[in-house]
Amino acid sequence: MTLALKFRWLTCIGIALFTLSVMGPALAQKIPLRSSVELTAFGGVQFKAPKWIVTGPKKPEVAVLRNDKMKGAGTPLLLMLSVEKGPSELPDWNVIRQNIVNAARANDASLKLSLKEDYTNLQGVTGKRMAGSLLEKEEILSVELIALYKDGRLATVTLVRTPSDQQGQDLVGDIAASAVFNAKP
Repeated sequence: MTLALKFRWLTCIGIALFTLSVMGPALAQKIPLRSSVELTAFGGVQFKAPKWIVTGPKKPEVAVLRNDKMKGAGTPLLLMLSVEKGPSELPDWNVIRQNIVNAARANDASLKLSLKEDYTNLQGVTGKRMAGSLLEKEEILSVELIALYKDGRLATVTLVRTPSDQQGQDLVGDIAASAVFNAKP
């Protein structure tokens, strides 16, 4: 390797390291969870969530929050928290995934969702990550979801965002880790 080629490689590596050191903290910045959301249906589940605007009708089994601070950067982040009666035994995650896709279809939304790794960051709770895309008014949005199962209840944390938006890299995981299932229903 010639000295000029070594210099180019070292320059490229130096630029990359500088960019990561400057941009890395901004890319990895967590969205603070400053609000408490309690769903009271089926014995109840509490979550920590960002201090976003609560939208839609208030229901004991679902809460929808949106982040309007992202105007001009595409579709705002939308967060949905839900709780429902689950199976009496450990769920078949593929059946849960299909039920979510069917519910979206019933609401005229085209959702593609695939199973990912198990979610194990909450003691005493079984969980599964899912990810996919949602076609909304000719725009494709990213969907990240964690389904949590405990004591015959299924809670979900779902984030919908523009694919290019990297804010809140693991917001879904942070919110899921904050879940507290109240006493058995």
